[in-house]
Amino acid sequence: RLDQTQDCAQKHPRLTLDLLYAVLPDNVSSWPYGIGDIFAAISEGEPALKTDDKFLELKRRWDSR
Repeated sequence: RLDQTQDCAQKHPRLTLDLLYAVLPDNVSSWPYGIGDIFAAISEGEPALKTDDKFLELKRRWDSR
């Protein structure tokens, strides 16, 4: 299942980012297993998103856990 999610994130990185930004809770410990891999797939699918405010905020939260 994670492979399918990563594939979707690479094919539709902007939509995946927008969805994650909208639905991930503030409590990072509640985030799903493998979310780091999804962030990598988003940045591979559209490298310019690495500087997007939503991406940076989610990564900051994830990295500060």
